[in-house]
Amino acid sequence: MRFLQVSDLHLDRPFTGITKASPAFEKAVMAENKRSFAEIIQLALDKKVQLVLFCGDTFHSPHLPLATQSFFIAGLNQLAEKNIQVVITFGNHDYYTKERFLLPLPENVHLFTKEEVEVKSFTFEDEIIEVAGFSYNHPTLPINMGEKFPKKGKNFRIGIYHGEEKLKGVYAPFQKKQLASLNYDYWALGHIHVPEVLSFAPPIIYPGTPVGHTKKETQVKGVVLGEVMKGKEVKFSFLPVSQINYTSLTIRLGQNPKEFLNHITGELNQLSPQWHILSLTLTGENLDEEFTTSFLKGELAEFLKGELKKNYPKLYLQELKLLDHGKEKIYLPIEKELLVPYEKLYQEREVFQDFFPEFSAYKELRALLVDEEFKKDVLKDVFNTMNEDFSFKEEDKWNF
Repeated sequence: MRFLQVSDLHLDRPFTGITKASPAFEKAVMAENKRSFAEIIQLALDKKVQLVLFCGDTFHSPHLPLATQSFFIAGLNQLAEKNIQVVITFGNHDYYTKERFLLPLPENVHLFTKEEVEVKSFTFEDEIIEVAGFSYNHPTLPINMGEKFPKKGKNFRIGIYHGEEKLKGVYAPFQKKQLASLNYDYWALGHIHVPEVLSFAPPIIYPGTPVGHTKKETQVKGVVLGEVMKGKEVKFSFLPVSQINYTSLTIRLGQNPKEFLNHITGELNQLSPQWHILSLTLTGENLDEEFTTSFLKGELAEFLKGELKKNYPKLYLQELKLLDHGKEKIYLPIEKELLVPYEKLYQEREVFQDFFPEFSAYKELRALLVDEEFKKDVLKDVFNTMNEDFSFKEEDKWNF
């Protein structure tokens, strides 16, 4: 028996940080969410799987536009024609409500709809396969759902779990040892966007998001193909589905900054022939002042964007950084550890919001002030910049 594990697809999620891209690039970005889902359906057909598992956050929002529903269900109908069964659980982004689907689902689709663990049974090749799982009915689920799963019996059993490996948390926190103790044959995880194998025996696997949508999602492996071997062991592999990648690239400049374009193009030529949203870091020592000035004024970024449009239509420069390792740091006569409590202080919502008083006047910007990911990104950039530009009494490593 073969199955496909899909998690955190986030259909309809926008790609962040893209403005004034080439028409071809914008067209590719607009089509990528649907294209990648169509690729998943085709993989299921090509690999002749019997079961497809959607492990939460298939959609980016609890509200599903009718166009998205129609497109999604059309794909499920393709699987139904080949008698491929589909199991869907709902996560914190697409948490389940009774009004979720306005259009009818095909009979091959089986939903987990409760914040309670249920077990569904299937028969493939005269063998009973059980799937245990639950869904979110709210944006958070601060319960260790691992305590709710029943131990397996004699049948092969897959557990679906959308949550975070933590002692405590708001997204169904669990412990790996706890899941392993239930003797399930496979755990199909969701929620974490980075692919990770928590255990090989039994397999406990986060496939990660199949499609990266932000500059933090550079580790994308796709979906997981599982095959139940004799002896009921599961052989698994990652299969890529995305054609757009968030890519981070660091290029060291030579002694002559006028040759920077040669250094950059040499590295870009090594990239895979896919679409790349690029975060580029240029490094060097004692860089020419004119070169540094052109960077600070934004001239270098605009020039490189123009060059990419002309010569690399599948690349989009989202972010450009310049690090001069020969630059003397500004000395602060304090110990670095004194700043650690401030980093924790700024995590407080009220304190963080005080940094952006002008945001409160705009609805779209107000939402950022309560976005935990936005807050983490801002604070990380601030403290990383201080670490790069200042020296302290004790130069211990400082990580945030």
